[in-house]
Amino acid sequence: MTLRERILAADDIPSELVDLPKQWGEGKVLVKGLTAGELSDFVRKYADQPAKLQNAELLILCLKDPESGKPVFEQADRDGLVKKAAGPVMALVR
Repeated sequence: MTLRERILAADDIPSELVDLPKQWGEGKVLVKGLTAGELSDFVRKYADQPAKLQNAELLILCLKDPESGKPVFEQADRDGLVKKAAGPVMALVR
């Protein structure tokens, strides 16, 4: 396998199973890293937006149900996420 093939075939998108912030109850959530394309799209769309919207969008993009792999949140949840306490949101955005 060539170097090019190895790089393109590498499973390099990180994901981590983490505890939910205690304020949100017991349980775990899968935090999935962004691809280069997803990050580029995020920066293009939200670079000039307030941090509260950026954080909500990151939760929508990155939080997955550990059992199904499906997103925990959808775009319609953004306003609700903006209203959540900063501590738990920031614990997951870090």
